[in-house]
Amino acid sequence: MMEIYTNNPTVRDKYPNFSRFLEGDVMGVLIAVRDEIHKGAVLINHPQSGNFELNESPYKSIVLDKSKGRLHFDSLQLIEHAISTLTRLPKVRHIYNETALEDFRVIDLDLVDSAVPAQANLYNQSKGAI
Repeated sequence: MMEIYTNNPTVRDKYPNFSRFLEGDVMGVLIAVRDEIHKGAVLINHPQSGNFELNESPYKSIVLDKSKGRLHFDSLQLIEHAISTLTRLPKVRHIYNETALEDFRVIDLDLVDSAVPAQANLYNQSKGAI
């Protein structure tokens, strides 16, 4: 079973049946994903995908396979590295206008769509869960 952990309302709205919307910042998404990996979920997309530092975009979406298995150490290593990287980056408070925020939402959605192209196409055809 796939699930998208996101703080991006555009991703939530496109995939309402299998996205878990999290109010808050990128760190909140990373921590929620780490918690799921500890329960056996596996990363489908890289937590540091895209051409932005983790502290530049206000949005982050991560696709997980939640077919509960054993702890996937590669996924855990990747998410822990992302959390560590974000912790080390300067805490910059960007003030973006609505046009810039929309651009960040679209870029994040494109990264999600590219992570699961076959599943996204199936979803768009059926308007149901993947």
